[in-house]
Amino acid sequence: MNFNPLITVKDLSVSYERKRVLSNIFLTIDKSGLYGIVGPNGAGKSTFLKALLGLTELQSGEIKIYGQPLEAE
Repeated sequence: MNFNPLITVKDLSVSYERKRVLSNIFLTIDKSGLYGIVGPNGAGKSTFLKALLGLTELQSGEIKIYGQPLEAE
């Protein structure tokens, strides 16, 4: 079986000014999976999606889509 993840997130952290919103996120999303993002208001769900779309600056970490860095998309 050839495992080629759709999205790989390693050590993702995002801050708005001095407030850390996401910290040390690790995630692998496979093409064949069904995923959901759940959590209370203010937990960082929208910020996480913005990071995946390249709409917010990363404090640290990396995001790869089909094995390519997000910046190359």
